[in-house]
Amino acid sequence: MRAARGMTLLETLVTLVIVAMVAGLLSEGLFQVARIEQRLGGAQLQAQIERLHVLWVQQTLEGLLPAPPDKPERFRGDARSLNGMSTLVPTAEGLGPQAVRLSLQFEADTGMTELRLSRGVEPQSLDAGVVLARWPGDAGVIRYQDSAGGWQPQWPPSQDGDLRVPGALPQAVAIDRGERQGGMLLIARPAARGEPLGTRAAVEALP
Repeated sequence: MRAARGMTLLETLVTLVIVAMVAGLLSEGLFQVARIEQRLGGAQLQAQIERLHVLWVQQTLEGLLPAPPDKPERFRGDARSLNGMSTLVPTAEGLGPQAVRLSLQFEADTGMTELRLSRGVEPQSLDAGVVLARWPGDAGVIRYQDSAGGWQPQWPPSQDGDLRVPGALPQAVAIDRGERQGGMLLIARPAARGEPLGTRAAVEALP
């Protein structure tokens, strides 16, 4: 009976090369899976952060307060910015009403429109603020719903029909990015208009 022949040096080297190639392919596959998981995780986290920022804006708008028309903190707005006093500003400076400004600013260097929340209403008192949302292009408007359900490009509305009560707030505020950038970002109703806190206006109400 012949003794079992061991592997030659050449066979051993070929086996090692094959094992190394298989290990390399498996390792590359695992790295690719890890990269994909990391990217998906980052995208999901970013989406959650963006959603939180939108809720912050809604919260700020729902906490708006009416004020006499001769006060600098009175609510007023146009198609690209609004100012007012809110009791629900998401800051660490404590509770209580705070003067705030929401603005849509186009940054030419990035080609993005930014929705920025700042504290203060007068130019000399405004802080740098924080960017809560952004989208491509110079697009986006803010609109204000009057008591008849119509949407106005500014507040107070030019016909002053809603200002029988001085300093009256709009029924709702809408921030629209435009159809090409995803449409409506949010609609919020100031609680001071008698709506329960947290009530959202229906997007279908917009023209």
